[in-house]
Amino acid sequence: MVNKGMHRLLARQMKKLVQPEWLEMPGFETFLESINEAYQQHDSEYKQLEHIFELSAKESFKELSNFRLALDEAAAVFIIDTKQILQYVNERFCEVTGYSREEVLQKHYSKFFPVDNFTNEYFIGMTSEIMQGKVWKGEIQGHHRDGTKYWSDTTIVPFVNSEGRPTQYLFISIDISARIEIEEKQAEVLMELKKSNQELNDFAYIISHDLKAPLRAIGSLTNWLNQDYRDKLDEQGQQLIDLLNQRTVRMHNLIEGVLNYSRISHIHHSMVKQDVNELVKGVVADLNLPTNIQVKIGCVLPAVWFEETKLRQVFQNLIGNAAKYMNKEHGLIEVLCKEDESFWWFEIKDNGPGIDESHFHRIFKIFQTLQPKDTFESTGIGLSIVKKIVEMGGGSIHLTSKVDEGTSFFFSVPKNH
Repeated sequence: MVNKGMHRLLARQMKKLVQPEWLEMPGFETFLESINEAYQQHDSEYKQLEHIFELSAKESFKELSNFRLALDEAAAVFIIDTKQILQYVNERFCEVTGYSREEVLQKHYSKFFPVDNFTNEYFIGMTSEIMQGKVWKGEIQGHHRDGTKYWSDTTIVPFVNSEGRPTQYLFISIDISARIEIEEKQAEVLMELKKSNQELNDFAYIISHDLKAPLRAIGSLTNWLNQDYRDKLDEQGQQLIDLLNQRTVRMHNLIEGVLNYSRISHIHHSMVKQDVNELVKGVVADLNLPTNIQVKIGCVLPAVWFEETKLRQVFQNLIGNAAKYMNKEHGLIEVLCKEDESFWWFEIKDNGPGIDESHFHRIFKIFQTLQPKDTFESTGIGLSIVKKIVEMGGGSIHLTSKVDEGTSFFFSVPKNH
C-alpha cells in the first residue's frame, strides 16, 4: 500500500486512513500520485523558503551588528527601568562618565545625571513625554566621575508592553561638550563685541558733542572778526579769516558725520515697503543738482522693504557724490536695477572722472577721500555710512570704474525682509 517514493506524511496518512479495498478502485492510484507530487513540491518550496529566511536572518544580523558597532563608537547607550535604575550601559557610556560597568549597573540614574541640572519645566516636559511612550530628544548635562560636567545630545526611546506602557527607556547620547563650549565662548565674544561697539558709539557720541561747544565758539569768533575787522585786515589776513571759517565748517561737518555713522548701528526704524522710483525722484529734487547734470532712471525700479529713511540715505550719498565729482560738461547719472533669485541689484552709474582701480580698497573706509579736501570739501564718511547701511540691511556693495569714462556703484537689497 505504501511505496518507497511516497512522501513520508502521505505514507503516514495512508497507514491510518486508507482501506485496502480503496486501492482496487479505478483512478485511486493516479489520485495518490497527484497528492504525493503536491507533497513533494511543497517540501521543495518550503526548503527554498527556509533557505531564504536563513540568508535574510544572517544579513539582518550582520547589518544589526554593524549598526550597533557604529552606534557604540559614536554614542553612549544605556537603558533604565521605570524606577530609573540602570540595567545596561555600553563601553562609550563608561568612557564619558569615567565609571566601570560594575560601578553603574543597578545604580540610580540621577547619580550620573542629577535632576538639579534641569529646570523644572524642562524635566517635567521630558518625563511627561517618555511616560506616555513618546520619543524625546534634547540636551542633557551629566557629571563625570572627576566632577566635571559635560553635555550630550540625547534621544530617549521608551520600550512599551502590549498595553502601551513603558517598561524600560533606551538613552542614546552623543557628547556635544566641545560644541557647547564653542557656543558659550562665541556668546561671550559677541557680548564683549557688543559692549565694545556700544562703548565706541557712546564715546563717539559724547566726544562729538563735547567738541561742538568749543567749535561753535570758534565759529562765532571767526564770524565776529570777519564782520568787524575784515576791512582792517590786508588781503593775506582776509584769506586767513576765510580759511579759518572754512576749517570750522569742515570740522562741524566731520563731527556730524561721526555722529551719523555711530547712529546707524543703534538707531533702527521700522521696515516699510518703499517705491524706489518715487524715492529716487524725491532725492534728486532735494539735491538741487546743477543744470548740466541729468539724472535718468533707466528702468522701472521695484518696491522694496527697507528701514525708513536709511535707503534714502544710500541713494542720496551715491547720487550726490556722482554729482559732486562730475567733470563733464554734460553730466549723466543713471539709476538702474537688475534682479537675481534673492536680491535686487541697484546700479548708480555716472560718466564722471572715474576711479583708478588701485584706490578701490580705500573707497568705503571712514575718513578716506581721493581728492584734496581743499579742492572738494568732504568728510570721507558718506560712503562708509552707505556701506554700513547696505550690509546691515542684508546686502552688499561694490564698484566698477574706468578712469575718464565713469563709475558704477552696485548695491543689493534682499527680496525677503
